[in-house]
Amino acid sequence: MMHAYQSAKRLNRADLLRALKQLGGDALDTVAEYSGYVAPPRKKVQLILPSLVQDQSNKPFPHKITIEPIPAPQKKTQAVYYAITERKGSSLLPEPASINALPKPRWYQEAKRLNPAAMHRPSDQPPYKEPLVPWSRLWPVLRSLLSETKVTRQPDMPRIIKTMANGLLLQKIPRRTRRRWAASVQVLVDRPQRTHLFNRDYNQVLHQLEKLRGGTGLVIQKILQRPGGNVQIVQGKAIVNKQWKAPVAGNTVFVLSDLGLLDRTGMALRSWLRVGNLLRQAGCRTVALVPVPERYLAPDLIGLFDCVCWDRNSQLSPVRYVPPPDNSVETPMQKDAGGAKQLLAWLSPAKLVEPALLRAIRHCLPLSEVDIGHELAAWHHENVVPTPLGFYYKPDTLKEYRQQFMSMAQENPELARIISRMIRRYHRHVFQTQRDEELLILEQLMKENLDADDREEIESARLAMCELIKASIEQKQEIPTLPSFLENLLDRQHDEVLSKNSCYQAIWASRLGKQGINSEVVIPDDWDMQTVMSFLETETSKQQTFILYQQGVRELKLTTSDRFQEETDGFRLGSVLAEFVTSSSCMLRQHVGALGASSNTLLPLSKIDQYEFTLDEQEKQKLHIDGEELTVERFTKPDWAILIANTTGGLNAESMDNKGNVYRWYWHPPEWRDGEGMLPGFWFYLPVYEGAAHKPDWATNAGRDQYGFYADAEVSGVIQRFRWIEPNNFMMGSPANEAGRYDWEHQHPVILTQGYWLAETVCTQELWQAVMRKNPSSFKREQLPVESVSWEDVQNFLKQLNNSHPQLQLRLPTEAEWENACRTGTESAFHFGSDIALDKANYRGTWDDYDNWGEGALQQTAAVRSYASNAWGLYEMHGNVWEWCQDRYDEYPAERVIDPQGPESGAYRVLRGGSWIDGGRDCRSAYRYYDDPSLRSRRIGFRLARGHELKPSRVLGAGQQPIGSRAGDKRGMDCEGIGDGV
Repeated sequence: MMHAYQSAKRLNRADLLRALKQLGGDALDTVAEYSGYVAPPRKKVQLILPSLVQDQSNKPFPHKITIEPIPAPQKKTQAVYYAITERKGSSLLPEPASINALPKPRWYQEAKRLNPAAMHRPSDQPPYKEPLVPWSRLWPVLRSLLSETKVTRQPDMPRIIKTMANGLLLQKIPRRTRRRWAASVQVLVDRPQRTHLFNRDYNQVLHQLEKLRGGTGLVIQKILQRPGGNVQIVQGKAIVNKQWKAPVAGNTVFVLSDLGLLDRTGMALRSWLRVGNLLRQAGCRTVALVPVPERYLAPDLIGLFDCVCWDRNSQLSPVRYVPPPDNSVETPMQKDAGGAKQLLAWLSPAKLVEPALLRAIRHCLPLSEVDIGHELAAWHHENVVPTPLGFYYKPDTLKEYRQQFMSMAQENPELARIISRMIRRYHRHVFQTQRDEELLILEQLMKENLDADDREEIESARLAMCELIKASIEQKQEIPTLPSFLENLLDRQHDEVLSKNSCYQAIWASRLGKQGINSEVVIPDDWDMQTVMSFLETETSKQQTFILYQQGVRELKLTTSDRFQEETDGFRLGSVLAEFVTSSSCMLRQHVGALGASSNTLLPLSKIDQYEFTLDEQEKQKLHIDGEELTVERFTKPDWAILIANTTGGLNAESMDNKGNVYRWYWHPPEWRDGEGMLPGFWFYLPVYEGAAHKPDWATNAGRDQYGFYADAEVSGVIQRFRWIEPNNFMMGSPANEAGRYDWEHQHPVILTQGYWLAETVCTQELWQAVMRKNPSSFKREQLPVESVSWEDVQNFLKQLNNSHPQLQLRLPTEAEWENACRTGTESAFHFGSDIALDKANYRGTWDDYDNWGEGALQQTAAVRSYASNAWGLYEMHGNVWEWCQDRYDEYPAERVIDPQGPESGAYRVLRGGSWIDGGRDCRSAYRYYDDPSLRSRRIGFRLARGHELKPSRVLGAGQQPIGSRAGDKRGMDCEGIGDGV
């Protein structure tokens, strides 16, 4: 709940000294302004320099005169204040007792109950992993490398003939030779964790080799720990572990390994170099099929092994030369990490990237851009976590990769569609939940490039995800692991996916509620706050009292009542705006910027006992606490006020009229009422008292509604409602670009330092007849405007009315008061916009054609309240009847004017508003007309006005010093201000 505070202190210059001590010198000017003190004008100092005349010898003046530039004046800190401009029940954060009563979103209510039996892995088999090199290319190479030359018994006739033809004698009959598989081949398979990526590739080669060569003489040995150590051999159905030994001389050794090139420690590479030396010493030929690019090879290795690089762009022949390694700190794999970034970006929609999927996506990209080295770099990248099944991304890296995916998809949509289909095809065997998750990610990354056929499947995925979330809340007992599964799923989603799918926002809010709000939590601007808050289950805490207050010139704070000290060096800590008693553990702050963008932050109330909020101009914030929503806005001192202060009695301001009379006004904050909604705040001459009706003595009834504050006056049984119009400043006249404007309507600033009452309708025939006992109108009906009355007739009416009801003191509005009330803060041609129409006002129905009538025009006056009122509750300010004003007519001044009353002499009186017989051009807010005060016409009426009964709080007479001067101090003038803390 919110309470208003009263009481005030009287200030003197000693109070300013205490303010100087507490707030510092930089804020002193602003503090003085709040308090009503103004700096005395500085005396003008005229410097007269003597004439400097050269002597007759025309010698120059011997001294150089340097004139220092006048320093630019420092910009004065502008006084600002905070005010609660709206207050209502919170639809986002109700009271703790009803926190779970927020309705769940529609998708949650429509989601079906989940059937746990239906959650099973599909029967599809994983896709076949594409080989590094097609078998049709690899098979001839292996046959050549793993074969030996065999001498047969058949004579080699071509050689025999060639020898005899050359006249040589045959010493020995040459025999024919042929290539065949080596009789004995030792296969060393190295499967450390760093090469899990190639396990299936190794298996494919071993399977094909044994199938096509046969198993005779083929000894496959799996290295267990390090090369040269123990190996594992399958002998029939038995598995034997033993120490590795080099085969006898002449045998072939076939190695499937990275030869330690991927080992970051270098230990594996040194072990393979030792093995290579042992094999050379034993006289064995060693062939290594290495799944790395040629740039990874080391010169020492190719001197010991016939290294064949195993990739689709390789020559598939032993590498005979590699350049010596440079002195770079980076390894070849680290250099490939940059190229792997593209590969990782294309794969980022996948939850888990299996080796088969990694290979398939790499093969979708041009050979010139990626090779086996980039595949390795992606698998071992620092931003992924490899597992035996595949790798997954570290959550904090997904956003960058997926943004790159979106960028590449825009540049190459066809390739993006191919990769999208590839991811889905390679994951047809995974659980449906994973497929749904990836579909929703692809929807955001592909956007308009998504296949049209996928749209329906994506919606099905979204519905399935909603069912999972509903089950995690309503079927916890059946599926206890579902909440944690969804929380892990949430960590893999990037911002765009979370923003698009409110079901994910529900998971986020549910997890936050379980963890507790222990620090400030920022909710993204584009999230659905209704969804978030309906799933946020907050705990209750010990009941505490919190106070929202302004301290200093720009600080808005929320703190506990214990921290809010009553006195600090003779000052309160600040000016209280609201007080809350709540057991809620958190509050919601919505910061609304100048362009309407909103940022949302959850703040814990049980952990931190003070918050500081800052606001720029045109910004506001909404604070949700204890079931209430308060809108707090920051303002600068309006032009009509000479000072403004936020005191313990609330916000108040002072204005001064042209005669030096100073009046004090009190801010009445907005008020929320069930059934009526938000009632606007307003400046009024009576202070805020809890439960007070603020009914003026002359009124029979008063109250607040959606337009502001009103009061009813009764005259001979007729009720006339008046609207309170607060002090204001506005631009009077029309802007240069307004359609239909006249040259005499030039704009100029006007300040109305006094609030006033204005009848919400023109005077009716019923009211006129109740006072004058006759009706001069041409169109007769009680609720029609009285017309055919001159300005002089109206003065007689007012004289008679005020004599019979002296408490009313009614009058005509001034021209400035009339236009201010008509505009209601707008700058357009009409208070409802730039265009006029017959459903908005009673006029001729044409713009400036006076020879014709618009279709549907009434062609007479209309009853009051026939058309919608303006924002301040005033009816028919445009059209219907012209309205007499109190002023005599004169041309507008060029400069700013304060409380203009018109000239003291002149023959004509001002008319405003247009009428039923006039065109729309002459019904504009800025259009002014004048006529003889004795003129009567059936298109002329009037509207009643009344001043306020507030007496000046003080008077600044001629030669009197403003507050803060020595003379003002001696007279003991008072002012509420910084003494109560701003």
